[in-house]
Amino acid sequence: MIEYKQFEAYMKPILDWDAKYEKEAEALKQLYPSSFVVPEGGRLVESYIEILSTFIEDDNDWIDYFVWECDLGKTKPYKYVSIHGKKFKLKNIKDLYNLLVYSEKVK
Repeated sequence: MIEYKQFEAYMKPILDWDAKYEKEAEALKQLYPSSFVVPEGGRLVESYIEILSTFIEDDNDWIDYFVWECDLGKTKPYKYVSIHGKKFKLKNIKDLYNLLVYSEKVK
């Protein structure tokens, strides 16, 4: 497994995209309040997540789950997952990293 600082650097583009996405989505909602308009970049982020997951051997798609299902830790109440009885709260990328490290150990 890569070191946390390297993982954090690899997650930064996703976090940056999310911040930009939220601003664009809000602006589009003001322009088109009755429509569902999606800002660009989602497919690029999906591809990036797939590459990162392959690189660090995230065989359980935890990164994908954290980004989309947990909304990068913004979902409240926070999501929890269990692996072999060990519970993990997913509220930030450090929590995600700890889950990935543990997941690799129990393969």
